[in-house]
Amino acid sequence: MIVSSPVGPYYPTGFNPISLHCETHYIRSAPGGTGGHKLGGNYGPTIAVGNDAIKKGHQQVLWLWNGKVGEIGSSNIFFVLKDKQTGKRKVLTPEL
Repeated sequence: MIVSSPVGPYYPTGFNPISLHCETHYIRSAPGGTGGHKLGGNYGPTIAVGNDAIKKGHQQVLWLWNGKVGEIGSSNIFFVLKDKQTGKRKVLTPEL
């Protein structure tokens, strides 16, 4: 998966798309937990998975759980889809 976004010097790749590791084994935020809040404790368990992603050549982790897209560790994610019947485009984001 390629993500294109103006993050610039935040990543070593500069103003280029980043590569994502899609994580399906570990989860970043469990239902009923504190994942919907900006708490430092939410990020500790992501460090090992993030380091593994970097070793594999990716810049970030796309967290997937139970068949759903969760989030990217350092940014938001959204998808632009075109409805086959109406031709209209819609923007989808993961639920909180």
